[in-house]
Amino acid sequence: MTQHAIGRGAIGRPSPSKPPLRVVPAPASPGAITALFEDELPRLIARRSDLFDAVRGAIVVMVHGVGGWRISFGDHTHPEALTRAVDLEGDCVAVFSIGGFSALLDGQGGGQTPVVLGDARLLSRLGQLMVEPSRGPLGARLSSTASIRR
Repeated sequence: MTQHAIGRGAIGRPSPSKPPLRVVPAPASPGAITALFEDELPRLIARRSDLFDAVRGAIVVMVHGVGGWRISFGDHTHPEALTRAVDLEGDCVAVFSIGGFSALLDGQGGGQTPVVLGDARLLSRLGQLMVEPSRGPLGARLSSTASIRR
């Protein structure tokens, strides 16, 4: 896998004076969500490979009306570390609406709880991967929504 550098952008809490910093702009659009998984996430995986490789398991993230992706933790150099999901085979499956996924990225709880089945710790790990350690609580938000299983 080619190593990519990524800017200091991250998902953060909104402040009164500035809009939140996001991994990709306008996450409410299907194109921006696709770009997050197909362009930004591979760079984050390469950049934070130690975090990615420290856990084993596969998570399938489905965003209704956009698509699905399988993230197979454990070896960031494997060609199938991040692929389009064509089925629901994974240790964790998380299904979001576009609005629910966007609200999560924006730091808003919203009323749209995702459907999460399986090992929800993988969803939390995905959140940790997507945020700079000192920037924003996305990992905590993913973890807290993941605890509402079934």
